[in-house]
Amino acid sequence: MESGATGSLPDLLAWLERALTATPFAFDDLPSNVRERLVAPEGQQHLVVLPAEDIADVTALNHFIEDVHSVAPNATGHPVAEWGVGGIVVDAFMQALLTALALIFLVLLLTLRSLRDAVLVLTPLLLAAVFTVATARLLNIPFNMANILVLPLIFGLGVDNGIHLVQRYRSEGRLDALMTSSTPRAVLLSSLTTAGTFAALSLSPHQGTASIGMLLAIAIGWLLLTTLVLLPVLLHRFARTSAA
Repeated sequence: MESGATGSLPDLLAWLERALTATPFAFDDLPSNVRERLVAPEGQQHLVVLPAEDIADVTALNHFIEDVHSVAPNATGHPVAEWGVGGIVVDAFMQALLTALALIFLVLLLTLRSLRDAVLVLTPLLLAAVFTVATARLLNIPFNMANILVLPLIFGLGVDNGIHLVQRYRSEGRLDALMTSSTPRAVLLSSLTTAGTFAALSLSPHQGTASIGMLLAIAIGWLLLTTLVLLPVLLHRFARTSAA
């Protein structure tokens, strides 16, 4: 029992004694593997530059990298790697967003067989995406590599509601008949169910997952508002224009 509790004590005391009797040393006294990491055989030296600002802020990170690269264009390290990964994520996000918009618009054209109706269905989706970004800004929910996928998902989650409303309006032919039919109620209940599911993710201890759930719940709320309020008005307005 005693040896188990104090068996390593002599080694620890010996290490402490060596640490307390440390003497000044020169660069040549360092182990060879350490020297090779700091000075290359060609004489190039390893330099570490520390930022004066908190580079957790993206603006400060960009300024730090730009300042260092203005002096040493080939400088690398953890901040540069994060900056590079961030650029890759942004490029991938733009590609996913544009691809989603193009494919959804193609599906709308094939389903509705009307360029006007396809544009009318997309309009509330675009507004919902803009309002989601604005709400995230007001609530101080930053977009990051985990939750940036919310924006392309907005179009996939909301396009079917627009299709249902357009098809029902075509069959009824009147705005009042559309709004008193079962379609708006079905859209409302379906969207609320989806919003509740995503809102549950906001309770996750993982911050990335929680932010995804919160943003998707906000996005579906805006989708409901724009689809059930704006889209019927647009359908009625442009249907009257066409008739005239």
